[in-house]
Amino acid sequence: SDRTVLINCTKASFEINRELVRYMQDPTHTLLVRFLKYEDGDESEGDTYLGYACHYLADACGVLHCSVPVYDMISNSGEHHYDYERWVNNNLVGGHEFKDYLYNDGGTYYAINSQSDLKQAIRNVSYWSCYSKGDGKKLWDSYKAGDYKDEEGDYSSSSDCVVYTKKQLLRAKRYTIGMIKYTLDANNAW
Repeated sequence: SDRTVLINCTKASFEINRELVRYMQDPTHTLLVRFLKYEDGDESEGDTYLGYACHYLADACGVLHCSVPVYDMISNSGEHHYDYERWVNNNLVGGHEFKDYLYNDGGTYYAINSQSDLKQAIRNVSYWSCYSKGDGKKLWDSYKAGDYKDEEGDYSSSSDCVVYTKKQLLRAKRYTIGMIKYTLDANNAW
């Protein structure tokens, strides 16, 4: 049934991120010691886990990764989820040129100075991007109204789909840079 599909997708998403969430919410150990491994001198392993953490944080900035999905986000085995991601990818360089938009923002980032700042960052981006609370609803409803197009240039530049995709990508960029800077500075791992 549709409800079973929804429950299974939600469970799968939870399982994928469970370990990352556990480490990021663990109040007795720092993110640096338990999660990134730099303190043990294993820079390669630290870089690997920093990459996982960046992926997690960037995903939390997107409506499809921080919402309990509405049916059309997961119907047809998640087809519309992949349609949207394909649309973003097709507009990175051409069409709406999201890559240039992010590049022209320069080196701006959100400062993260502690593990508690990182936890709050994850809460913030999830809230802002969520379908039920933040700008995710405007983005997804606009995308849906456009019949889930995935080609370069689809949707007008002023549509909520484009405007809020830019906002979510910009948050992902700024918070991810902040997390990388915090981690590498704290561990002298540049």
